Amino acid sequence: MLSIQKQIAASGHTQDELLVMASILEKEASKTKDRQMIAGVLWHRIAIGMPLQVDATFPYIIGKNTFQLTLEDLKTDSPYNTYINKACRRGR
Repeated sequence: MLSIQKQIAASGHTQDELLVMASILEKEASKTKDRQMIAGVLWHRIAIGMPLQVDATFPYIIGKNTFQLTLEDLKTDSPYNTYINKACRRGR
């Protein structure tokens, strides 16, 4: 079995990128299978330069859970708003 450092290196992502993705997935889905599927979608969106468009960041931005969000909320000016800001891969 590969060490965690080797697994991170093999992923093609930085430790910071993986930590951010894990944090998003932790809030976005509760089941491992769902998290894996969502992660695939989100990594693809990053690769093509698309905003992630996930609701999981909004409890941190405005204190509302995902079931309370409005279209106006999705326009909130914040560096953590994944609807108006694209994720970037540092150093690539």
